[in-house]
Amino acid sequence: MTYIISPTKEPADILEAAIQNIKKNGWCKGKYSDYNGAVCMLGAINVSIDGNPDGWRVNNKKDTLRRSIAENYIRPLLDTPNTGIPYFNDNSTTTREDVINILRKAAALARVKDETNSDLSSRS
Repeated sequence: MTYIISPTKEPADILEAAIQNIKKNGWCKGKYSDYNGAVCMLGAINVSIDGNPDGWRVNNKKDTLRRSIAENYIRPLLDTPNTGIPYFNDNSTTTREDVINILRKAAALARVKDETNSDLSSRS
């Protein structure tokens, strides 16, 4: 299996790479990745950062980046944001398309926030 790693560490680029990783390698529930290379939502974000789907053997920079993406761009889009991404991903009613749609919306939100921050910093 080959994973797509984001060309930058910008949240929108990572989220878009996560979508491509799910489309290319498949989606799974209950674990970061399966034996066939399919990844869950967090596993897709992880591989998009550094090619490793596992979220527990990470350095602090990766964990900080992943948490920032989850907190700022994904959780606000969930119907039950306090339950977290694993609950959403692993819910029996959640589909692959549901996950891709949330990642797509999160990437768009990240682009808007990034553009807004760029506009504000250029005015200073």
